[in-house]
Amino acid sequence: NAMKVVIFFVSVLMFLYLYSLAYGEIDKTMVLALSLDDVSGNITRDSSLYGLDAKVSGPKLVDGKFGKALEFNGEKDFVQVPDDKNLLLLNGGTLMV
Repeated sequence: NAMKVVIFFVSVLMFLYLYSLAYGEIDKTMVLALSLDDVSGNITRDSSLYGLDAKVSGPKLVDGKFGKALEFNGEKDFVQVPDDKNLLLLNGGTLMV
């Protein structure tokens, strides 16, 4: 029975180790990361540490080259990111869409 417990804990530790290798550390310099293929209602979530979720106005969610995508009409469609001091990027940073 003790051997089963040891095997279980070793398995859990291996899983956590492999999980951390697969996903790595969050880039603390990234201040905005919007996935424009994952829109809930009229909001696209920011997956950076800052949580600057953006409002989507107008574009349609369509099938894209890789999964889903937002299709903009080139006139009135936009994604509005909230104003935030972290977006000033005075000392460098990364924006990802």
